[in-house]
Amino acid sequence: MVLTTWLALLSAQSYAALPRQVTGVVDVLQGRTISLRSGGRYYLVLSDTELRSAQSWLQPGTTVTIWVSPRGQAGSVSAAENAS
Repeated sequence: MVLTTWLALLSAQSYAALPRQVTGVVDVLQGRTISLRSGGRYYLVLSDTELRSAQSWLQPGTTVTIWVSPRGQAGSVSAAENAS
């Protein structure tokens, strides 16, 4: 019983550590910090090259999809497919 409970807790913690997908409208982009209108604020963990290439479309008002780690770091950002 104790082993089963321990395995269940370990599995839950591992699942919670997975990155999650967040879609929202960019409110503020300052350096590597992106804030969404929905209230989320994340640190962009992108290479300088990736960040520079995204400058043309990654601006306030753009709807984006980001993958966020449990620590609030975004390792991927792209224009949302359903953006109008």
